[in-house]
Amino acid sequence: MKLTVVRDDGIGIGIDLSKITDQILVKEVPSGTKSREAAWLIQDHGTWGKDNAFVVFPGEYFDIDVDFKNTGLTRWTSDKVGMYVYKDPFFSSPLQYNDPANPYFGQSVFSNQVWGRSYNGKTPNAKGGIMLQDGVDYNEAGTFRIRITIPPTLGANRMTDNPDTTNDDTYYREDFTLAYETEWMDNTTNGDPINRAHTWFPFRVIPSGSDKGKNLYRIDILSSNNTSAQGLAQLLTDQGYRISKIGTFHHIDQPAIHFKGKAQYAAERLQATLVNAYPTITLIQNETLIDGDLVITL
Repeated sequence: MKLTVVRDDGIGIGIDLSKITDQILVKEVPSGTKSREAAWLIQDHGTWGKDNAFVVFPGEYFDIDVDFKNTGLTRWTSDKVGMYVYKDPFFSSPLQYNDPANPYFGQSVFSNQVWGRSYNGKTPNAKGGIMLQDGVDYNEAGTFRIRITIPPTLGANRMTDNPDTTNDDTYYREDFTLAYETEWMDNTTNGDPINRAHTWFPFRVIPSGSDKGKNLYRIDILSSNNTSAQGLAQLLTDQGYRISKIGTFHHIDQPAIHFKGKAQYAAERLQATLVNAYPTITLIQNETLIDGDLVITL
């Protein structure tokens, strides 16, 4: 038995079906599946909303990864599918970037030189997410990487009509949606209320030199001397820091502050606070910290 496949140029190619082995897998696609659709899977941060916001400082930059599953019939390719700024007029910030009458509409204040224009080329700083795979077929996952830059001069964000910022002017949010060329992609599996393949990221931008961010970090104190640990905890609590745990730790060569990369600025400020009491205290970057954002070992 032969199957004839007609190419775009009209030439037919005969395929002998008896030669096809069971090594060729055919994916079953449910009836009614749309051509272009996606389902959210996971992202680095922001999954739990405002309470899980990035704590960031002006001048910082970092990458965020978010995974979507291809639930449509069309194969995704990195030249056609990307993650673009998709403003929520009520929650995205800063406010002027949400206004269609503003020249910054459709752009992001967190963009940088690696971002691209909208697919039609009309809007700069609009394509934030680049797909890491060359191609993604039905029921496979694509990872989109977004590089976020916090502008050095970014200040307070006060949007009086937004309950998230009325009492917290350090809070910002950016929204993105997948698009295939110029077409926004749907998500009928676990999408937002309008069924878009949409996600968003919350940030707390702490002005440089400000004490506002102190209580946003959890600090663990580990020491072989409980009296010293309790004294340090009281000192830091009096200065506005948040202590999450005091525990036992042995074989300490010298005092140190262990931190994850995103908490480096906070670790440096904490070191400056403690250097008089602990002149030899050092900083150690440790991405495997599980509990606290900052861990002091004495």
